[in-house]
Amino acid sequence: MYKLPSLVFAIVFLGMVVLTQFLTYQQYKISKAKQKNELEHEAAATKDRFRNILFSDVAAANTLAIIYKQYGVPARFDSIARQILSNSPYAQALQITENGIVKNVYPDAVYKGTIGSNVNADPVRRVEEARAVDRKDIYFAGPRRLRFGDTGILGKVPIIINNKVKAVATVLTRLAVIQKELEQVRVDKKKFAYQLLKIQNKVIAPFPLSYTKPARESEYIDIEIPEGDWLLRISYSEGYVADRFPFELSGMGILLSLAAGLMAYRKMREPYKLKQIINVKTTQINKTNIELNLLNQINDVILAEHDIHQLYSRVCSCIVESGGYSLAWICHKPNADDANQTVVPLVAIGATEYLKDAKIVLDDPEQSNGPTAIALLTGKTVVNNDVAHSTYFGQFVKDANLFGIQSSASLHLNLGGDKSGALGIYSAKANAFDEEEVSTLKRLAANLSIAVQNINIRKEKEDSQHQLHERVKELTTIYKVNQILQQEHVDTDTLLQQIVEVLPPGWQYPEVCEAKILFDGKEYKTQGYRDSINRQKADFNLLDGRKGSIEVIYTANMPPEAEGLFLKEERSLINSIAEAIEVYFDEDSQQAELVESENRFRGAFEDSAIGMGITSIEENSMGRWIKVNRSLYEMLGYTEEELLSLTFMDVTHPEDLAKDLAAQGSILQERSETYRLEKRYIHKDGSIVWINLNVSLITDMDKRPLYLVAQVENITEKIESQYKFQNLVENFIVGVYIIQNDKIVYVNPRVIEDMGYSEEEIINETFEKFIYPDDIGVVRENIKQRVDNEITSTSRYETRIVKKNGQPIWFEILGGATLYRGQPALIGTMVNITDRKAVYDELKRSEANLKSMFETTDVSYMLFDTKYNIIAINKHMKDIYFHAAGMELRAGGNMADSLLPDRRENALARYDRVIQTNQSEDYEISYTKDGVSHYFIANVKPVHDGKKVIGLCISGIDITERRNALEQLKKLNKNLQQQAEELAVSNADLELSKKMYSELFNLSPLPAWVADINNFRFLDVNNAAVQHYGYTREEFLSMSLDVIRPVEEIPDMLRAVSERANQKDGTYSRILTHKKRNGELMSVEIQVAPIKYLGIKANIAIATDITEIQNYIKAIESQNTRLREISWIQSHIVRAPLSRIMGLIPMLKDFSNTAEEQKEILDYLLISANELDETIKTITDKSKIEDFQSLKSDNGGK
Repeated sequence: MYKLPSLVFAIVFLGMVVLTQFLTYQQYKISKAKQKNELEHEAAATKDRFRNILFSDVAAANTLAIIYKQYGVPARFDSIARQILSNSPYAQALQITENGIVKNVYPDAVYKGTIGSNVNADPVRRVEEARAVDRKDIYFAGPRRLRFGDTGILGKVPIIINNKVKAVATVLTRLAVIQKELEQVRVDKKKFAYQLLKIQNKVIAPFPLSYTKPARESEYIDIEIPEGDWLLRISYSEGYVADRFPFELSGMGILLSLAAGLMAYRKMREPYKLKQIINVKTTQINKTNIELNLLNQINDVILAEHDIHQLYSRVCSCIVESGGYSLAWICHKPNADDANQTVVPLVAIGATEYLKDAKIVLDDPEQSNGPTAIALLTGKTVVNNDVAHSTYFGQFVKDANLFGIQSSASLHLNLGGDKSGALGIYSAKANAFDEEEVSTLKRLAANLSIAVQNINIRKEKEDSQHQLHERVKELTTIYKVNQILQQEHVDTDTLLQQIVEVLPPGWQYPEVCEAKILFDGKEYKTQGYRDSINRQKADFNLLDGRKGSIEVIYTANMPPEAEGLFLKEERSLINSIAEAIEVYFDEDSQQAELVESENRFRGAFEDSAIGMGITSIEENSMGRWIKVNRSLYEMLGYTEEELLSLTFMDVTHPEDLAKDLAAQGSILQERSETYRLEKRYIHKDGSIVWINLNVSLITDMDKRPLYLVAQVENITEKIESQYKFQNLVENFIVGVYIIQNDKIVYVNPRVIEDMGYSEEEIINETFEKFIYPDDIGVVRENIKQRVDNEITSTSRYETRIVKKNGQPIWFEILGGATLYRGQPALIGTMVNITDRKAVYDELKRSEANLKSMFETTDVSYMLFDTKYNIIAINKHMKDIYFHAAGMELRAGGNMADSLLPDRRENALARYDRVIQTNQSEDYEISYTKDGVSHYFIANVKPVHDGKKVIGLCISGIDITERRNALEQLKKLNKNLQQQAEELAVSNADLELSKKMYSELFNLSPLPAWVADINNFRFLDVNNAAVQHYGYTREEFLSMSLDVIRPVEEIPDMLRAVSERANQKDGTYSRILTHKKRNGELMSVEIQVAPIKYLGIKANIAIATDITEIQNYIKAIESQNTRLREISWIQSHIVRAPLSRIMGLIPMLKDFSNTAEEQKEILDYLLISANELDETIKTITDKSKIEDFQSLKSDNGGK
């Protein structure tokens, strides 16, 4: 995908690197050349200073030699030596040796001990004297370690008389004196280091002549000093950092090249990056949408379904079909006391073949370590995102791979009490369950658990209520039959007809129940009785031989029970009634049978599993327990005697007493048969016992009330479960509401939070008060349809609700019919989808943008299915294909039929390969139109529906211009290389290259700027200019060129600009005077070239500060002037005293002169010598490099 951007990056990066490194190297070469010139200049100056010191020593030694030739060893040697040394600023001692024996030395206080010693005893000194003799001129020995610890050089002059060496005159100069002298006249005392190298027997011994040490890897210049077999070495000092290769500048060039390459790469990557962002955003939205839809669908199922198996089946179907998972299944954990602990799937949807061989046995260690077993045993959620390498799956890995299962999640289901189960979800994708998805599935499992608990509680409650109701009806029927049989003076026909009439209400389905009694050849039946196969019959035989039977029938089919359609308790009931009739008609055994019937009633009362009690309705004992069974008094924690001493009011919770008494009063006044309510009893220990109370009024034959029979069912556990369910609703992540009679009667806290109202502001208000006005009609119609049962299932729709602050927010409403407090109502959930709506709106906008981009982009797109039927194609692709193949593509056509014959086979093979491998491919195609080649980079990518490949998307980018640009870039790169080679030949080409690539001028260490060619204003400056001239960048950009030029030179500047305006080539180089911010003037060499800067005609200038070089040149010119003066002095002034001395010397040789004449000659000789000494001092003064001293002070001693 990124081959082309990477190629462009490589080309731009390498081209920039070559250019910047070449310019850096050229700058380095210029700097090194300047450094070499500087070192050569310093070497020449140092050589002159050192030789002046030597010449001073030569003069002293030659003077001593001349005196020795004339007089031999002078009697006043110390006086003469003192005078010679006083005229020699560098010599410290003089010595005369004859045949190697030291005859005289001055100063004798220091060197007196050497008189009489034989210097030739030292081989080195003997060789040195021989070298001087061979030269017949002065020879400098050393440097060597002196007797008193110093190091010095010794100038030896052979004294030759009559071609024989009579003696040697030696002059001594310490190296410390030479160092001091050289340091005094140095311009920069820290920049350079001097060394004197003694060459002896091919061994070089260095001696420092400066206080600074030489740098180890510095360049140096060696100057030969033949007078002493020396090399004078001048180098840069250790503390001075000479110009080295500018690695920083090189690194900046590389970074600039990298930045340019990355910018090119980023520009080329933008289409790919946009596609990637769109894909990521679409995937995120789709995933969020799937999760929300799945959760909403599961909530729909939970609210609508009341059968557990059907609930499981629909939940698993939603998970597989809407969630996109491969398999979902649910199982229950076997009871702990079950012998068989094998886990059996209750419901499985999806790849159920995987479960066929899967065996989970909880009491088998080898078959209970899988994720489902762990979830059942530990109650934890087990997530595995890599089944192939899972330790949980173990023996199931092979089957998982066979069925394409790569990820799984096993979630625990809490079904209430000690019952539990597990929900297993499997995916064909690796890493399918991220943290957010696992959280959603946990909420799903928790909701499912609560729903199952609620179904079980509802079922248990309904069963219990049904059983209680049936028992009450049965007892009431027996009681009524007994009451009828206890009547006096009632004929048989009336009595039996009365019994028939009271029978149907005692059976399970009284509305379709009819009864008949056959006795003594007569029939007694209810009005709707007819023959039916759905019947229950009991015979009775009297002692007198008469026979009869009782039949109870159902006129409609009902659910099967223990005996056909009848309960086993109903069999006991009909038998009891038959027995009662037998007893009644058997006069002899009638009383006994009645007693037995009462005993059975008593047994049913005493042995009932629920609490039963009889309470008084007498005024003086109202509510007192007359009789209670074991279940009742144990339920309340009392003994039978304790409870019989109390009234039902004593054990009733104070808050429930009023409604209980009201119900009792109602049943007594209206003579209704029963009342039912839920209430709280107070246990003996003070705890609360929730009960389901059924109260029946027992009356005599005249309908006078006798007492109340209460059936008490302990529903504490169920109530607590209901509270748990209510707590779940109260803390539900979505809003829950109940509407009854068009008014809101319940909302959970989430609704209150979303709407911003308090609970009091919502309850008992009409729902329309909170609906956005434009949506009231939709909401009203949905509610009406549900109320009218036009919609039997749950209904879902979207609407806007207005918050308290007036802001409308979007909700998804899901609702269905229910009962609330015994009355029809509507219950539902409301999910705040404002953010989702915004996402959807953004998605729609994105889709619109994508469609617009699809049609207007310069990228070609085409989408077709796996049978190559074209689904969508944009204009760009149509145009390209029309030009390439000469035919028009359109949506609905077939891509295979439209392929060019010579490309069809390869194209179809590529498409099939992408479908099979599920991997996209890039390739390059081309076509020729009107003799011009066009090139494209194409990409074919598979399109999924979440499970399989359903089509292909082809995209193409016209790279003809890029390809041509690439060729041009290669040519340009080749030209740049040629230009780079030309730059190495001449500085003019170098400046031209700098002009062409002026954007690099900020990296130059030399000051550079761009100035408007018309008004001379600065347009840009580099950092070197800011640092060198002292102005800030902002100050520069507010100035013009005349500010940095001396006032007197501005007319020349304007004239020069006017002259250059008529020249074709505006490139030039000049030496000018510039002014810094602090007023300091400096000489600069300016190189100027014309450019266009941001559309403005301008000049780019690079300035080289040559002030120091100019000062050096001036100092050298000044020195040359003095040298010419010295030359004139030597040729004229020096010759006068020298000629006199030479004339007086022959006179001294004439030994006929008297002592007075001799003294006079010596006086003249001394006068001439003093004159010559003054002349030499004048020459020495003129030879001092005052200009260098001045240059030194001007540069701050640097």
